[in-house]
Parts: sequence; structure tokens; C-alpha cells
Amino acid sequence: MSGIYISANNNELILRGSDLNISIETKIPVKVEEKGEVLINAKIISDLIGKLSGEVSVYEEGQEVFFKYGENNISNTPKMNVDDYPAFPNLEIKNKIELTDNSFENLVYMTEFSCATDDTRPLFTGILLEVKDGKITFVGTNTHRLAIKSMNIQNEDLSCIIPSKVLNEIRNIALSYSDPQSVTIGLLYNQVLLSVADTKIVTRLLDGRFPDYRRVIPQTFTLNAKVNRQDLMTILDRVVIFSRTNDHSTVRMNFADNKLQIVASGVDVGSAKEEIPCEMDGNELKIAFNAAYIIDVLKHTNEEKITFKLNSALTPAMIDIGDNDYSYVITPIRVL
Repeated sequence: MSGIYISANNNELILRGSDLNISIETKIPVKVEEKGEVLINAKIISDLIGKLSGEVSVYEEGQEVFFKYGENNISNTPKMNVDDYPAFPNLEIKNKIELTDNSFENLVYMTEFSCATDDTRPLFTGILLEVKDGKITFVGTNTHRLAIKSMNIQNEDLSCIIPSKVLNEIRNIALSYSDPQSVTIGLLYNQVLLSVADTKIVTRLLDGRFPDYRRVIPQTFTLNAKVNRQDLMTILDRVVIFSRTNDHSTVRMNFADNKLQIVASGVDVGSAKEEIPCEMDGNELKIAFNAAYIIDVLKHTNEEKITFKLNSALTPAMIDIGDNDYSYVITPIRVL
């Protein structure tokens, strides 16, 4: 499984990679002088091709695959046993969704960063895809924060959990095209097929019951506090230097008198305290958050101002970035 499968036929090159959990296939136009198939070390070909430019000729002789580039430049690497390589999954899709590349990119971009990166909780490394009541919704969470992005769509209802790294991979592939592309998501039992242009990825859906994210979203708030996004991000980037010695990059926030005071401190490193103007509507409040969770969502919007929507120091809060189809919920940190 450390190899890349290459097949040449009908002036088309098919390349496949797989780790048995995820399989990817792409096609590119080439000039085929003689059809055939080989399996070669993925790292070797990836590193080599990344350093080449211009026309490249690939051919095999005996147990070697040769790459010719330029007048007299030749590299070679041993072939692997192509007969041992698994066939690409052939799925007969039952449920299918088609999205523009811009819509798909936005759904993934606004939720993927909130997913867990710890494989000990595989369910939360995925994004919930839900189609219901004429809307498609992507949901990402690591149980400490929650990102929800929705769009209108005409499609039959469905729900599944797709590994976020696979969705992000297709997103990056779609972004690599200069012209608009459509992204297709197809489901069959416990597998999903994602495709854009001539590239397809097949992977298993994540097992488990995704928590009811709607119950986590607060419906009312005792404090709305609007601040300048760029000013807040600049301050957090500075003060977080003094809180990185703890596990959560904790910053304390004090909303009072139309000002937001931000404090960070760490054992043996010192402390920092800064403040910015804040348009407050509601009660004064002291609360603490993981600064990284705030910075992340600030990087995902270009809005001039964002709004903290709060109730108490121990209940979930929302950060409103001015998108009616987006919700971002974060859990405060209990500070002794």
C-alpha cells in the first residue's frame, strides 16, 4: 500500500493510491506509446515529479521504471508487484448530492477547523452532513466548540458522518482548478464517493451517533458585545504568548463599561492585560475561553466586527460573524 498504481491506455493515465481506508483515483491526458500498468513507490515518484518541469517520459524495462526528462537525464526505481494492488471500489450510488465548488468549499472551510484531531475519538474527526427541510448542513465539533454551516438545496433527506480530512482533500482539489467545477457526494451504505472533475475518493463513513447539535445552541442571551475583529485578533495573538504554558491557551475576558479587557498569564512567564472598545447590550460579565478557538473563527471571516453572545461564565457562548447561515458555539473554561 506504499505504492502508486499507474495505468496507461487510450492516451489517458490513471493514477491510484490507497491505504485500504481511503482510495483515490485521478486521470490525466498523456501521449501513450504503449499501454501498460505498473506499481511504484509513492514517495519516490512524488518527490521526483515535484522537482521536474517540462516533458517527462515514463517507461519500464525489466523490473525497473525509468523517467526521462531533458536530453540525457534519466532516473529509475524498482517496480512493485502490481498484481497485489486492490481494484478501485466500484460503487453503485443510491443517494447523491451535487454542489458547486464554491458552495462545497464554503461548507467545508467553515466547519472543518472545529473537528477533533485526536483519533481516539474518531466520531468527532468527521463532519456531519445533513440534508433536511430543503437545507444542507455541515457540522464540525471537538465537543468544546461547534461550527455549523447551512445552505439551501433541493435534495432528498439524508444524514452521514464523513472524515473531515477527506472532505478537505476534495476541497483542495476543487480549488486547484481555474475554471468552475461541480463536486458530487454519493452514498452507498457505509461508504461515500466524492468526486470533482477526473478525481474520485472513496472512503468509509464514520460509525456512531452524532450528538444533537441543535440542543447546544443557546436561544437567548443576557449580553451582546460587539468588537472590532482585527483589533481583537491582534490582541489575542499578543497576549496568548503568556498563556501557552497551559493546556488551553486560556484568556480571561471582562466585559464592562463598553470595554473588553483581556488578560492572560502563565507560571514563570508573566502576564499581559489589554483592552479594546466594546459595544455592549446587556449585563457585565467575566468569562474565560481557549484563545485558539476564538482566533480560529476570526480567521474565517472578513467582517469588520463580530459579536459575542453570552449568558454566564459557565454556559456555552456564541460568536456571531454576521452570517445568518453560520453558527459558532464555544464552551467557556472554568477558572478557579
